[in-house]
Amino acid sequence: MLSSTCRVLASLTSESLIPSAHSSKWIARINSLLHSKAPDARWGGLCLAQKTSVLPKSTMIECARSWIGPLLAKKEPPPILSASVRLLRVILSAATDVPEFQRQVATPNVSKFTAALIPLAEKHADNELKILILSTLALIIPLYPTLHRTSHSALPTLSLSFLNGNTFKPPNTQLASTASRL
Repeated sequence: MLSSTCRVLASLTSESLIPSAHSSKWIARINSLLHSKAPDARWGGLCLAQKTSVLPKSTMIECARSWIGPLLAKKEPPPILSASVRLLRVILSAATDVPEFQRQVATPNVSKFTAALIPLAEKHADNELKILILSTLALIIPLYPTLHRTSHSALPTLSLSFLNGNTFKPPNTQLASTASRL
């Protein structure tokens, strides 16, 4: 599954994802992969959804609501969590110029996304995932500042938890740098 997904991702171009009669089949396949019980299929679906979101913005706007639903809802391995965060990052930051998308998709989901990311960053052991989460929050918060009012006290606490020193353990400089940007 991994090698076939990588080959498909490498071959996808904006020309191959132009809306056509086959677009609905492509979207249905991505949806079935996203809802699969197999972790490698979910990871493949997340990667394909992200690539599809980046290439034709119109497809991302059309499918974003159905793609956001199952993400970050359950305990997943780090590669799936990372792919989920990357997909949500693209979805929530790519269509800031489309008011209807903002009203129907972004506004109801941004605070849920942030609320799911904060405990994930606090409790997960994978530093790469923590860096991705902190950089995603640093990108999303300026785009939706009023939607983050409820997280006002949790965000500085999260950031400071990575900036506090520990005399027994050397700091991860990349994690500390990302936390300082947040």
